[in-house]
Amino acid sequence: MSQSVYIETSVVSYCTARPSTHIITAAKQAITRTWWEQESPRFSLYISTVVEREASRDDPGAVRKRIELIHHLPLLAITTEVEELALHLIEKHLLPTHSEEDALHIAIASVHGMNYLLTWNFKHIETFARKDPY
Repeated sequence: MSQSVYIETSVVSYCTARPSTHIITAAKQAITRTWWEQESPRFSLYISTVVEREASRDDPGAVRKRIELIHHLPLLAITTEVEELALHLIEKHLLPTHSEEDALHIAIASVHGMNYLLTWNFKHIETFARKDPY
């Protein structure tokens, strides 16, 4: 059985965006596209309605590309346990109070037992992964 990966919205955005002229952004786009094309088939990929909602924001052309990329991926449910864990992350100040969607991404991946949470969100999600909550 392949390992599971929860795909957070930043990955979808980098994979489908117009090529950037900013060198760091362009590098992230290239890495993401290469991973998606060459490595993602080795994994079971999952998203949530949070990813769908975030991917549906912005320019209609960009939205179409993002949705086209992820429409076939299975959705992980936002259960009561997911909501409670997301709230706990905010209430315990493990994430900023305005980071509800980031808390949901972490909670969804955790509650559903994903092997990996793939993200370019270094502001909250990746930083959270390096914290010791105790």
